[in-house]
Amino acid sequence: MAATSEKAQRDEFARDLFLADNSSFPPGLAEKDWDESREHHDYAFAIADGLIAKGYRKPRTITTTEELDALEHGSVIRSEQRHYWVAHKEDGEGGNQGWAAAGTSRIPANLGDWLPAVVLYEPQETGKKIMQELCE
Repeated sequence: MAATSEKAQRDEFARDLFLADNSSFPPGLAEKDWDESREHHDYAFAIADGLIAKGYRKPRTITTTEELDALEHGSVIRSEQRHYWVAHKEDGEGGNQGWAAAGTSRIPANLGDWLPAVVLYEPQETGKKIMQELCE
């Protein structure tokens, strides 16, 4: 992930935290305060930094089959219809590749019909090893 993208995500997260913390303000005032004065925002950035350091990432939404295809083996998504799907992109028993409903081996005919979807989990190197062991 590019540094500018990480900074933009951090800034957006800090803004969301600030607005949530100041949700009792009259409508529009918290947004105006965020946009016009950075005097009292340090705490929101400190909270955002702490949560990001612990691994929090804002879930992203995918809307195209290209984005879906780019997800790695072991990724988990949730459709708007609240269906959960797990990527099986490595040849398993019988060469079963694709997406399966969580907890089953059911593969949809066209997962693109279930988009948009929120990406709930994308394995990193450690996660990949765990998913491979679970899928064996």
